[in-house]
Amino acid sequence: WLVGVLIFALKTLFFLYLFIWVRWTLPRFRYDQLMRLGWGWLLPVTLVNIVLTAGALVFEERWLLWLLPLLLLGSALLAAYVAWRRDAGPRRLGAPGLAVPAARREG
Repeated sequence: WLVGVLIFALKTLFFLYLFIWVRWTLPRFRYDQLMRLGWGWLLPVTLVNIVLTAGALVFEERWLLWLLPLLLLGSALLAAYVAWRRDAGPRRLGAPGLAVPAARREG
């Protein structure tokens, strides 16, 4: 009984640490970025995951059932990396969203 509670507490602390670490590490998304990520990347990945899981269950391919969670995790990490790289690109003077000082404007 006590061992079960201890294991549950350790799992809870591990996932709590993981969630806090990810939240502090990754940049915050604006609402439009989050919608683009969800509809443009995560929804297609989810649909592919559903189709592959259904195919694995129908054809009884046990090795594919072990591979699917890894593919899903890899896809989520790749989506987070792509979003991070897109937002961490070099900023140019006069790029959209950046104000150009009045002294540097031409014309």
